[in-house]
Parts: sequence; structure tokens; C-alpha cells
Amino acid sequence: MSACPPAVHNQIQNLYDQTCALVPPSPPRPPRPPPLNNPVPNPPPPPPPPTPYFEARTRDGELDSDPDCIPVTYNTCRGAVADHAKEFGTADVLTVSFAPCEGTELETGCFFGCSYGGKQGGHFHAVLSDMEREFNTSNPKRCSMSDRPFCACANAPTTYHIFPPPPPYMYDEQFHGLRAYEEGETTLGGAEMAWNPDLGQASALVKRLVNARTLSLSLRQSHRSVNCPGADDGELSCARNCAAEHLTDLRAFTVTGDYSKSPPPSQPPPYEAPSPPLPPRLPFNRCSNECAKPETALGDTRCHDGGKVCDSHFKHSTHHSPGPPASHTAVTRTGILSADNVSF
Repeated sequence: MSACPPAVHNQIQNLYDQTCALVPPSPPRPPRPPPLNNPVPNPPPPPPPPTPYFEARTRDGELDSDPDCIPVTYNTCRGAVADHAKEFGTADVLTVSFAPCEGTELETGCFFGCSYGGKQGGHFHAVLSDMEREFNTSNPKRCSMSDRPFCACANAPTTYHIFPPPPPYMYDEQFHGLRAYEEGETTLGGAEMAWNPDLGQASALVKRLVNARTLSLSLRQSHRSVNCPGADDGELSCARNCAAEHLTDLRAFTVTGDYSKSPPPSQPPPYEAPSPPLPPRLPFNRCSNECAKPETALGDTRCHDGGKVCDSHFKHSTHHSPGPPASHTAVTRTGILSADNVSF
């Protein structure tokens, strides 16, 4: 370009750029994939954390029999105050105090725990662990001592045990006495000996009060196991044993069933040998076992059997009688056989 005049330098440069800068065209881009008919939705946001559990008590509704209000955490108390303020329009403010009350008349807000519901919001009062024992009396955990109408307690929900209804027993309205031992009767419980008047006996006036309930273990003085066979409900034996042991100190007794061992199996019946088989049946004979010699007919020595006549000295049956040798005619089903000099 230096050999050319300056006036044509731009034209030469343009021709050079247009010629030397040419490149083959780039290939076209691949087509985009078709859109999905069912696109994967975005995962839902995680659920909010569960609201901490607390038992809401009222200052005027707490009973003396209710357990102490277990203090909740600060965050739980803050949430209870915020929810109450949003619903009833009270102040969403929570004051905190760790100074123990010393029991003076001028002190307020000494309830140990979380109280809320006032126009000024809620109050969280706690005591350090090293001072809790010293100021336990002046910082009660009773909602009835709170200066606000509501309290948040960390007590677990009360579980009520549902007992089945008792059987339809007819209870006595009056006390009734028990029968006395009879001489020679076996006493129940203890030595279980035969009773006699020299031993004496103690009894009690009893009345059934409740069923399917029992006495507290802290009130029991003694216990005894007795057998109650059959329909015996244990009232008689328990009243006698308890009266003999505690005398006039006896106030009540309870009867509780217990598992008993099954009775031993009964002895098998004695072995009886089977009866011997019947003898084989004899051939037909006109003079059967029922053939008997008549005794009322005088001079008649023949055996009569259903109108048939047989020899009185030789009966054709299983009940043969000895007789002298004689000539006899035996009658069978097949015919008449003649036998001479036959004896048994």
C-alpha cells in the first residue's frame, strides 16, 4: 500500500477486508424440543412449624385440685400473646421479668409462668434455678394467683380412663349379719380346721358398697387368700377372717379375684374287661332251653316245650341233665335220627 498514492488507500483496505474476511456460513441451530404437556410442578413450600402445645387456663376457672401450671418457654408465651392479640385486639406486647417476688404486699405479677389477656399484653415471669427454691412460696405456679385472666401451661393433656359399667348388681341398703359357724364345719382360711364352740368366732356386719372398684393400697392393712368354690363371692370368708384379725379396727374389706391353677385331671374309670362272646348258636332243636318239667300235672313225667313233647331224661338243649342209657329219637331240622345207648 505504501507504493500507491494515499488517495486510494481506503478503497484498497475495503477490498481487502471484503475479500479476506469471507467465511463459510455456520450450520443452522437444531430445533428446540417440543414443550411438555404435563410440566413438573414446583414443590410446595414446606408447612409452617407446628404451634407449640400449651394448656390455656383461666384465672377464675382453676380448681384447687388442678396440678400446678408448668411454665412454658418464652417463644411459646410470645406466640400465645400474639394469637390472643390478633383475635381479641389486645396489645401485642410481652414483658419479661426474672426478679423474684419476696412476698411483700406491694409486689404484683408474681405468678411463675406466662400470663396474658390483659389490655397491656402478656407477662413472662421466671426465676433463676438457684433462686427458685428460696422464693418458691412467694412465686406460685398457680394461675389463680395471676394478675391476668389467662395462663399458658405446659401440662400434658389429661387422659381419662373409661371403665366399663359395673354389672347390674342389687346392692343392700342396710347392713346384714352373717351366719355363724356350725359345730364340725370346716373354717375357711387359716388352718381350715373343724370348728367347735371352744374356739369361738368373730363376725361382722357387712354391706356391699361398690363393684369393679378396690381399696387404695395405702389403706390396706393385710391380705389373705382363700378358696371360693362355686358361686361363693368371698363375702363370708373375708368378713370372718378380717374381723378375727382386726376386731373393732375393721372398717372395710375388698374381694379381688385371682388366677387359680386348674384342678388335676380326674382319675380314669377302672378297667372293665369286656364281656365274653356268646356261645355259638346250636342247631335247631324242638326241645329248647325253655323246656321244663311240669310240676302241677300228676303222673306226667314228660317235658313240654311250646306244645312239643320231649324225653324228661334227655333234653336236646344246652341245659342237659344226666340220665340213664336209653333209646331216644332226636328230632332235627333235616329229619329224624335214631340214637341208642347215649348218655351224658
